[in-house]
Parts: sequence; structure tokens; C-alpha cells
Amino acid sequence: MEVGAHVAALVMAVLGLACLVPSVLTANVRAADASAYAVVDGCGSQDRLCVAYPTGCTAASTCTLVVTARQDPDDATKYRFEMAAKYTAYVAVALAKAGTMGNDSVVECMVDPDPKQNNKVVLFQSVNSDRKPQTKRRGNTRLGPEAQVGVSLKTGAIVNGVVSCTFTRDQRTTVNGTDYDLATGSWYIQGAAGSRLNADSSIHHHDEYVVSSQSVRLSAVGLQDSYGERKQHSGAAAAAGGAALVIALAALSLQSAPAL
Repeated sequence: MEVGAHVAALVMAVLGLACLVPSVLTANVRAADASAYAVVDGCGSQDRLCVAYPTGCTAASTCTLVVTARQDPDDATKYRFEMAAKYTAYVAVALAKAGTMGNDSVVECMVDPDPKQNNKVVLFQSVNSDRKPQTKRRGNTRLGPEAQVGVSLKTGAIVNGVVSCTFTRDQRTTVNGTDYDLATGSWYIQGAAGSRLNADSSIHHHDEYVVSSQSVRLSAVGLQDSYGERKQHSGAAAAAGGAALVIALAALSLQSAPAL
């Protein structure tokens, strides 16, 4: 009875906190241990480019955001990208001509907004836009179905609070009227991740990002100098995090309860 009352109290706390959660889609997954923040095998090796956050995280395997890129070993006409982040909604990579968001080509791996898909990972392409004079804010627009070409999702998962995926991209693509040749071009590599999606399933404002310190070719290898930021949560976002924590505590209470 004591265990049941304890769990009931936790559930009531969850219901109270849920009222504060904003109108966005939130993935329901468990929190990851520090050692499982992101898969960093190969990050920094001499067969791929890598950016990771926070600085110095690869040695201790405490990265919360990792993006790698290399020529696909199975098909020389494609490039293979691998991403992982300690967030539960999406992880994305942009090829940018500047360190800040602009007219960039973006590939997103995100939780399927359909709850019946049980946290299946799906892939989309989008473009970032320059700061708009009216709003003073930059934006992101998902490409239409006819423009979702040139990329292919190979693997994707959301496990223990970590969203990860592997996808390939054709060496030559045209995105929103801009030509991209991954063998000859150079870009700032921008990685971003978050635990929420907008109501229309587009990516929400990032919880964390990492950017290579300079424009690099995808033939570059090893861990690249980079900078990034992890945003602090407050208000409704903190309530959402609190609700997830209470749910986890309730689950632990049930697991540790003696058999009746």
C-alpha cells in the first residue's frame, strides 16, 4: 500500500506538471546515463570528419552532440553522415557558408510525430533562412515531398534518451536552387539537437548546437575545432523536464516494489 500511495503521488505530480508543458510534441523516452550520451566510436579517427560538443568530450565519452562525415565506404558517389545527441526529438546537420544560420542545407533525423510509430526515426531535408528584417529572427523551412531527394536514411533510433541516425547523401545535389558538390565544396559544419518539435512537426528552437570553427571540406579528417552552446531551460521547458523525471522515478518505484 505504501508503494502504491507513493506512486499515486508521483503520478499526480506528473499530471500537475503536464499542464505547464507548451503546445509542442515531446518524445517519451528514458534519460540516458552519462556514459551513453552519444556514440563517439570513430570520432577523431583518421577516416572521417567530426565535430562534437562540449569541447574535450570525446576522450571521456561524455559528448552530448556528435556529427561525423566521410565518403561512403560502400559507394564512392555518396557521403555517409552519422549523428547522435542526448536529446529526444531530433538531431540535425547543416552545411553552411557562414558560422551562423543562413541559406543552409539541413538534414534532420527526428522522432516520427505519429505516436503509433513508437519513436521511429524519420529523415527530412530543410533549409535555414537569413534573419528576417521584420522579425529579426532566422528561420527553417522543410522542403516539399518532391524535393526530399538525394539523401537516404540507413539507421535511426531513440534509445535511453539519445537520438541517433546514419544517412547517406549524394555527392552532387541541388537544394533550393543551390548546387552542392560534397567532394569539392567546403562548409561550416553545424550540428543541432533538441527535445521538442513544433506542433507542425518542424524542428523547434535548438537546445544545443556545435559549429566547426572554420569552413572545411568533407575530406578533412579527425576532430575539428569547434564551438557551441547548450541553452538553459526555464519555465514550461523546465516543467516538461520535471515531468519526465517524475515519470522515471515512478517507474523505478514500481521496479523496486516487493512482490505482493
